[in-house]
Amino acid sequence: MKVLLIDHLLAHYRSDVYELLMSSKGYEFQFIAGDSYEGVKGVDVSQKQGYANYKYRSFSIGAHRFYFSIGIIKHYLRNSKTTVICTGVDFHLPHTVLIFLLHRVILRRKFYWWTHGNDGNQGRIGVAIRRFFYKYANGVFAYSNEGKRNLTLMGVKDANVKVVNNSLNSDDYGFLKYDLKVKKRGNKLRILYSGRITKAKRIDFLLESLAILKKQYNIDFVCRIIGGGCIDELKQQSVQLGVDENIEFLGAKYGNDVDKYFLDSDIFVYPSGIGLSVVHALSYGLPVITTNNYSLHFPEFELLDESVNGDLYDEGDANDLAIKIMQWYQRLQKENDLVIDGCVQSINQKGYLPEILAGNIIGFL
Repeated sequence: MKVLLIDHLLAHYRSDVYELLMSSKGYEFQFIAGDSYEGVKGVDVSQKQGYANYKYRSFSIGAHRFYFSIGIIKHYLRNSKTTVICTGVDFHLPHTVLIFLLHRVILRRKFYWWTHGNDGNQGRIGVAIRRFFYKYANGVFAYSNEGKRNLTLMGVKDANVKVVNNSLNSDDYGFLKYDLKVKKRGNKLRILYSGRITKAKRIDFLLESLAILKKQYNIDFVCRIIGGGCIDELKQQSVQLGVDENIEFLGAKYGNDVDKYFLDSDIFVYPSGIGLSVVHALSYGLPVITTNNYSLHFPEFELLDESVNGDLYDEGDANDLAIKIMQWYQRLQKENDLVIDGCVQSINQKGYLPEILAGNIIGFL
């Protein structure tokens, strides 16, 4: 079977999945996408056969930014007899909408969506249009069980939806590379944040909770913040709050450069909505603390199991976040290995690994 997978961007964190699909017996995959998208790190396709990037033409209408690629459409037209998989019904990528209408509606050939399965928060008309796109496809790959529930509520047949989960590259999983139980918990609490640094991530709120932690609990701690972005205001805030000596701003780091920080941490705190970062943290045996505002989270959030591998703090309550951090610090002193097991097992049990993700896609095809 020839399969053309059209992505927003050929993301670097999916490299292993692409390669596993490429090596699947009985299938001939091609992967195409735009050359850049929303600052996500992409795969270097220059030396890869079966991969192609095409230039996006971006434009704005009101507050919405759109990305359109004539190159992707031309590539599709040269390979229109293939089965097509497209990531998400996203009206900000109008070329994918055009390809669906031509490939599935007009030519009546096999077309699959690979999606979060949400309604896109685009109102009644937007939901109705999405419902048509999903229902008329041959099938839908959903990131999570919640996504499947949403799709079936839209009227998509249960048998036409396959939960495939998500994954990182194998080299990003701590438990696949290291014996996590050899690390010891010291008297100093080691907190870690890793991700983009934007206002939406609410690092400022994390700093407020650290100030409470220092004043009310009087414990020795260090918080390491990995990520690129505007950190000058955060550094100033840390001085004002009196926690500047407890915080290390490490800048952007990738791949194996972050390993030592994940290995030398006790708790992973992500103040706002979390996605694949929860997979990364749990793979290193780090319990994850994040907001209880479910609307902010991405599908991978389903891995978090309160009291087993992490916790939720009350949105907007810095004191509650400090309490949750303290509670997990105390628990780790007594149940270090049990917590590590709970973190790692959640990934294995729910199948958030590249070989399982690739296998789910092939099996459903």
